[in-house]
Amino acid sequence: MSISLIIPAAGLGRRFAGSGQNTSKPKIEQDLCGKPVFIRTIEQFRKHAEVTRIILAVPPDGMAEFKLRYGDMLGFQGVKVVAGGTRERWETVLLALEAIEDQAEFVAIHDAVRPMVSAALIERTFEAARRYGAAVPAIAITNTIKRAIPCEPPKAADMEDDPAAAILGVPESDRIDLKQVIETLDRRELVEIQTPQVFAAKPLRDAYRQLAEGRIDPETITDDAMLLEATGQPVYLVEGDPLNLKITRPEDLELARAWYGVQGKAREAQAARMRLFVDEDD
Repeated sequence: MSISLIIPAAGLGRRFAGSGQNTSKPKIEQDLCGKPVFIRTIEQFRKHAEVTRIILAVPPDGMAEFKLRYGDMLGFQGVKVVAGGTRERWETVLLALEAIEDQAEFVAIHDAVRPMVSAALIERTFEAARRYGAAVPAIAITNTIKRAIPCEPPKAADMEDDPAAAILGVPESDRIDLKQVIETLDRRELVEIQTPQVFAAKPLRDAYRQLAEGRIDPETITDDAMLLEATGQPVYLVEGDPLNLKITRPEDLELARAWYGVQGKAREAQAARMRLFVDEDD
């Protein structure tokens, strides 16, 4: 089948930028063992024969500068750069869809900051979409999940014997932000969704058309699969991969660098073994 890949990369990365660490560049352009994060992500899909088109959607106000920095590299890899949205992710995907030819059979949508997606995960998601029309990778939740709401901290026990503290309250520097648990959820039917999310092109276009026309409330949509669900289309899950990390904070980037470093050493060791065998044959 023919698959067009959309990589939305127009987000602001507020959580990454708000960390105050190593944020001179946007998250997608951070160095990942010699290449920008988004290039590492693209490379994972270029190896797949069924990916016939790659669309990278970037912030519109920085598009010209982005093309100056990366245009030649992306052109060599057959990647088309388009302007994304200015507010919400769905706007970016909608604009990227408009850049895909009508004859595209399937559309895959993958986060620009998931550079550790494996070939095996890509293949099983593509295969499930080929068979069933809509496939999304997911991993089971193993931690306990609770619902919580913001609350005012209860009066600490040691304040009861301190009249001044009881009157004046806790100094701002000593306050601890708290939330109160209101429910513990049954995690047995809960999963964590990843990308790539892969859909037959026509139902996806129809769903985004309804969203753009206001027939679906964008405030209720948090990912592309949810949009398909809102139109009544079934979405099926395949096994995800815990290593398919989404870089959200600087610590995630360090983990990705460590993983790529290990992979690079493994490839070097394999190449050395192959050279050794060739030498022995000679």
